[in-house]
Amino acid sequence: SSFAQKLIIDSGGGGATFAGSITTSDVYGASSLRVAALGGILYLDSSSGTSTIMRTNGTTTALTIDSDQNVGIGVAPASTRRLLIKGRGTSATTAAFQVNNGDNADVFILKDDKSATFAGDVLLESATATKPFLTLRNTHQGTDAPQLRFEKTSTSPANNDEVGRIYMYGKDDNGTLKESILIRGIDTVVANATFESALEFLTYKSNVQTSTLMLKGGNVGIGTTSPAKKLDVARAAATFEGASTDEGAVIRLTNPSQWENGYDGNGFLGGIEFYSGDDSENGPAVFGAIKQRMLTPFNDTAMCFFTSPSNGSLTEIMRINSSNGNVGIGTTTPDSLLNVESASI
Repeated sequence: SSFAQKLIIDSGGGGATFAGSITTSDVYGASSLRVAALGGILYLDSSSGTSTIMRTNGTTTALTIDSDQNVGIGVAPASTRRLLIKGRGTSATTAAFQVNNGDNADVFILKDDKSATFAGDVLLESATATKPFLTLRNTHQGTDAPQLRFEKTSTSPANNDEVGRIYMYGKDDNGTLKESILIRGIDTVVANATFESALEFLTYKSNVQTSTLMLKGGNVGIGTTSPAKKLDVARAAATFEGASTDEGAVIRLTNPSQWENGYDGNGFLGGIEFYSGDDSENGPAVFGAIKQRMLTPFNDTAMCFFTSPSNGSLTEIMRINSSNGNVGIGTTTPDSLLNVESASI
């Protein structure tokens, strides 16, 4: 059939020709449609019998759709992939796949070097328990590990600039979505020669956000954003709350053991040890300790003080019994408020 002599369709399978541009003798293979325009040629070819193939120059396959509706761009479709795209190499400057918005601005770019760029927010959502689950996996046989990187590339960095945040949200009993946890990274000093950073963990108490933990300059702060020592614990309240209620800054050491089960009289609730890592002489070793010893399986305890003069072997030198307040120096069984025993006294 024909229409104004502009398009000729050969019902015998010979192909299609735009008058004045292409003749039937130019049709490639058993192509069912061929279009020539602006110097380019487009084929829709079903000669394979099971696939629809689009070619751009007669021999190079641009797009293939197989009988299972799998699509291949620049490559044959794969049975395990609904869409398979082949890039043009391994360069970071070329993209295998790109999505733009209505303003032609980049939204998502998948580059040939296996990197991907998102220009907006990314939401992973699931109604299944424990989902969505984000996994970073590295199968390289070496010491390297997967990386999660936050970058702030400001042209005018300043002290105390935040460089990254991780939020955790949950709903309260009114159904309101609220921020629960915030973890943030801070560049506290941006001078090149004295660069310093901090990592802060913030939580809520009585509906007020509180700085709970601060890692800064090698120090750890609990209740303070400016830890001055390796461990600096501070109370949050700015005013004294009264002798009966104000505990100040308290550190608790907890041992959940059930002492009545197999207790042998030598266990400790917890303690503090003073350790020297110097191995030049008589070290490294523990040179002192304060420990709370369980005397009976019924919570009768004693605070014990230990020293180690030279070789790291701790020796108890003093104890305070919790049951009667007796203090023993040189004895582990004080029978009076102050019991001192020594061969040299």
